[in-house]
Amino acid sequence: MTQKFWEEYRGKFDLSAQDFEAYGQRQSFQGLAEARAAHKDFSDKLLHDLVSHRQLLCRTYDIPAAPIPVNRSVSHRADAFIV
Repeated sequence: MTQKFWEEYRGKFDLSAQDFEAYGQRQSFQGLAEARAAHKDFSDKLLHDLVSHRQLLCRTYDIPAAPIPVNRSVSHRADAFIV
């Protein structure tokens, strides 16, 4: 059903996307871009701080650290702390 919808209406959405490109320069969209960048910076700092704290705990209690798989080339949209 979804495939049939996109086959039938794809052209209309492509035109709509072009119509909305000009809105990307509006102040509200600029605010959204700034908030996204601030969130990413905060997430990066939080990840760094958590890794540092983890290493401190491992050194303090003399336990080996298990690796934390973080693939930065993949977007983690579902995870608010790894962007």
